[in-house]
Amino acid sequence: MDYVNVIFAHRPDPTVLMEEFFRAFDYEIEIGWVLYWVTSEWPAWEIEDAFRKSLSFLAHGMPSI
Repeated sequence: MDYVNVIFAHRPDPTVLMEEFFRAFDYEIEIGWVLYWVTSEWPAWEIEDAFRKSLSFLAHGMPSI
């Protein structure tokens, strides 16, 4: 198998910084291992927070979601 379509972030992990999470998933997408990442059991406020942070990353030229 060359790649997977989707990788899940099942639940948020409070011991991992959101930035680290973004960079890891962005890396897997950039090198072609994964096409998309998704969440399944994240509260709405954490998805909103992740989205806001991803916009900030884009504005500063950092990896995005």
